[in-house]
Amino acid sequence: MMFATKRSLSDATNAVAKQLENVYSSLAATKKHLSSRIDRVDCSLDEFAEITASTKEEVSSLRGNTEGIALDVQKVHHAVYTLETKLNRIEFKQDDTNLGVARLLRTAITLENQASVGHIQANPSSSSRPALPSPQRVGYFSH
Repeated sequence: MMFATKRSLSDATNAVAKQLENVYSSLAATKKHLSSRIDRVDCSLDEFAEITASTKEEVSSLRGNTEGIALDVQKVHHAVYTLETKLNRIEFKQDDTNLGVARLLRTAITLENQASVGHIQANPSSSSRPALPSPQRVGYFSH
């Protein structure tokens, strides 16, 4: 059996007090360290909130711009389609005009050839009338 003396109790109390003091210091240091980290996280969260709000505003603005661009692209597409349609009409009319000019040229050449043949046949013959009558010009050309 062991007896406790006043001194041994005092030493034990001092040892426990010193250990409690170390625990208290350790807790205070940990509290300070954690408080510092919490403050940094809090600041970071505030920054993230600001960045998120700013990003949200930019995204909204970009969506609006994108919608405007999409509308502009639709207008350009419509204008290009309209021009393509007009060009196709012009091309069709030009083809018709070319065919008409070709017919006119063939007719003119035919009439010219007939007139030349008529003059050639009229000269060797004794008759005063040409073999083929001269073609009458229809008012296609204005002189």
